[in-house]
Amino acid sequence: MRRLLLSMLAATAVLTTACGGDSSTGPGASVVGTYSLQTVNSKALPYVAYDDGTEKIEVLSDSYTLTATGTYTNETVVRTTIGGTPTTDTYSYDGTYTQSGNTVTLTDSQDPTDVVSATVSGSTFTISVQGLVLVYTRS
Repeated sequence: MRRLLLSMLAATAVLTTACGGDSSTGPGASVVGTYSLQTVNSKALPYVAYDDGTEKIEVLSDSYTLTATGTYTNETVVRTTIGGTPTTDTYSYDGTYTQSGNTVTLTDSQDPTDVVSATVSGSTFTISVQGLVLVYTRS
């Protein structure tokens, strides 16, 4: 979970993806496509992952691209502000995914123990992990 947490929330991150391909919403609908994070715990981006008054970490964007060959790439843009000075960093990860019905399971290529499952409904992909609910939609 370490790499996934870093990816999504820059020390509190999570992985996700979204439903894609055709417009089917039934079990096993294609998940191939690119998906963008819309909300974290029902709040629009930027998502404040950490703020202690002197340091603030915000997720500006997060997207996943799933391929027909069962691989994915992830790109997360994070802004860190320390002492009033912001810096922006982009984190990129990749891995493989499997699908069983409306569940997609993503496995990080660098750390195979880093696994996350999500639920697909229409063009929405939702993951709930460590008290966070992340909602992605097909771009």
